[in-house]
Amino acid sequence: MRFFPIILALTVGAGAGALFAAEPGDAVVVIYNTEMSGSKGVADHYAARRHVPENQIIGLKLPTTETMTRGEYRDQLENPLLHFLDAEKLLVFEPDAGSANSGARKLKEAGIRYAVLCYGVPLKIAEDGSLKEPGGEKLQEALRRNGAAVDSELCLLPWTNSQRMLAGFQPNPFYGATNAALLDPANGLLLVARLDGPDAATAGALVDKAMEAESNGLWGRAYFDLRGLTNGAYKKGDELDWGRPPWPAHTMVLKSWWMTSRKHFRRGFP
Repeated sequence: MRFFPIILALTVGAGAGALFAAEPGDAVVVIYNTEMSGSKGVADHYAARRHVPENQIIGLKLPTTETMTRGEYRDQLENPLLHFLDAEKLLVFEPDAGSANSGARKLKEAGIRYAVLCYGVPLKIAEDGSLKEPGGEKLQEALRRNGAAVDSELCLLPWTNSQRMLAGFQPNPFYGATNAALLDPANGLLLVARLDGPDAATAGALVDKAMEAESNGLWGRAYFDLRGLTNGAYKKGDELDWGRPPWPAHTMVLKSWWMTSRKHFRRGFP
């Protein structure tokens, strides 16, 4: 098999690092797992270095496993987080006069753009075969799944429409958008990031490495999938073994695939 990647050396001068600096800490809400040792430490370290206000850090009692049930996600993560953001006026809601449901609300404005999940927050929402949704039978059989990635599901937190289906895909209203300012909870999207790794020390070190690159520049190799397909969906990308690059893995600073822009949100976990 032949694959034709572009291998680049990325060099960012020390003076140019400021161009890639992170947004202010008050644009972030930080979430950690009170039941996982080291999770709060990662959150505190990130918050201290990024100057996140104390009222934008929340600890939740979550499972210490990588997978949580749909009920655990709803009752222990989604609803408590939404209540916290509402109470702290980080998400501001108003009555939805256009809704047929009494008491329905819609998002009016947002004081944050990002949610950072810290080491110990579960990764997956398990498939729930007992959950039956109206209209689910109309989906293709392969799409009748309600398991999801926690990060992907939290991206939809600003969507106040409780009638949306958990199974299948959701249309991506930001497909093809070139204005980064549109990626905002007020427009229906919470940007979700994660500080994670095999242990808390590794997760916390990501903060320091990112800030070092912002200050001193970044050097390494970038890998791009050129989409050199001859037949079959994702043929070359699927066959490429990213796990064994021709250079040491620690020199890799960027990987990009052609299928990263999607017309739909993929909510399932690969």
